[in-house]
Amino acid sequence: QRRTPPEDLPVEPKPDLDFIHGEEPVHLTSSASPALRGYCLWTLVEKGLMMKGNAKWGVVRFEGQDYLFHNPRGRNEFMRAPNRYLLRLEDVCTGRWERLSILGIEAK
Repeated sequence: QRRTPPEDLPVEPKPDLDFIHGEEPVHLTSSASPALRGYCLWTLVEKGLMMKGNAKWGVVRFEGQDYLFHNPRGRNEFMRAPNRYLLRLEDVCTGRWERLSILGIEAK
């Protein structure tokens, strides 16, 4: 069931972006593990910090991956431009083998 983002998020719905959880507790099973092993993509790209996301801020599904965020701002900004953050992730991780390993990303 598709849900709408929180009211504080003025974002146009996109067919490949779905806000799937929020407010109530979310339980992710091992078969539905979050992208980047649960680390917040926004915090990594914008701040250079590796911080775990928290499902209390919602889970955003994009291109079949479930992303968690450290705060609502990160979630909102990701939902406005998800491809921007995914493209910048490569730059942030280039030459940083420890980040690739922790995030579960295979080196190219």
